[in-house]
Amino acid sequence: MGITIHYSFGKIENPNGLLKRAKERALKMNWKILEDKKNCLTLHPHNDCESVDLEFKQLKEVRKIKDYDYIKNILKDFNFDDENEDLWVCSMFCKTQYAGTKTHIEVAEFLRFIASYCYLVKIYDEADYYEKGLSEKSIKETNESFDSSSKMIGNLLGVIKEKFGKEKVYASIDNLEVSKC
Repeated sequence: MGITIHYSFGKIENPNGLLKRAKERALKMNWKILEDKKNCLTLHPHNDCESVDLEFKQLKEVRKIKDYDYIKNILKDFNFDDENEDLWVCSMFCKTQYAGTKTHIEVAEFLRFIASYCYLVKIYDEADYYEKGLSEKSIKETNESFDSSSKMIGNLLGVIKEKFGKEKVYASIDNLEVSKC
């Protein structure tokens, strides 16, 4: 639960050049690099935000996975033919709920940067910023989405704590302050 951006990318050539550019951009934005290895870059935009994971796999390898795999599950919505076997794909999500609107916008714009280098792009922003862009109205709507989600989660947390007892239920939200731009 909480405001999340879901993203899927497909790239024809090896993604390492893109990941290098992504790392440079992330460092300029003062994001932490949690992992940097072949075909994979994991970034941490804010202490109260989930990581942005850019792990690219070739479609032919994804298709061979027997167990549940997030990339395989998300990409089943796309109709790939045999000519796409060498396509590099990446699919993940990043919850920005507790980091606030400013961080949410940074993540969305970072994903827009990644999308500009990809052949296939599917992004779903639960706060609608990615689709609508930046305006006073969209900032207000995004803040309202964050507030609404926070209230819903807070209400649910209250019910759980009441049912099981405050001392038995720990939630990270108890220690966070939601920031807004």
